Amino acid sequence: MTVQFTETLLVKHRSYPLENEPFEDYLELTGGAKRFVATNTANWRGYSGTWRLARQRLYCCDIYGTFENGQPASLRSFFPETSGEEFAYWHTGTLRVPRGDGCRSRPLSREEFYGPYGDQTVFTVLIEVDCGIVGPVVVRSNILREAWTLNETRYAQNLLKFWQDVGTGVSLD
Repeated sequence: MTVQFTETLLVKHRSYPLENEPFEDYLELTGGAKRFVATNTANWRGYSGTWRLARQRLYCCDIYGTFENGQPASLRSFFPETSGEEFAYWHTGTLRVPRGDGCRSRPLSREEFYGPYGDQTVFTVLIEVDCGIVGPVVVRSNILREAWTLNETRYAQNLLKFWQDVGTGVSLD
């Protein structure tokens, strides 16, 4: 399987890869009337989205893709009255943000597969979202803590500091 393009998540003016497709919930909610066409084997869903976390909410900033009829897709294709971004009330689930180096050759702390987005990273930030409202944030270690290097320990501390005010709390798992 071809590694897939990630979505983009903007947090505190920084850009991160997002290993989820929150817009799929919107398409399911609306019956998927508008269909995308895959223009690249690294993007079988046919679109890519840019998302933003602000004020403990998830916003859709834009959608990029091509409809089956060949027309370009954008956020305005779905929300003609948008002012530039839409509150993602339709999304409930856990956002996955990979952080740190790849850890394929490291002792994993969990049974993890290397999914459609490529290698597992040392840390994954898990952000709970309920109807677009951001809840708890968990910084999850994907390798055994005993195997952490000093730099990874510092990195974990910095992750906790950065994500502490994004949701309703942050913890290390």
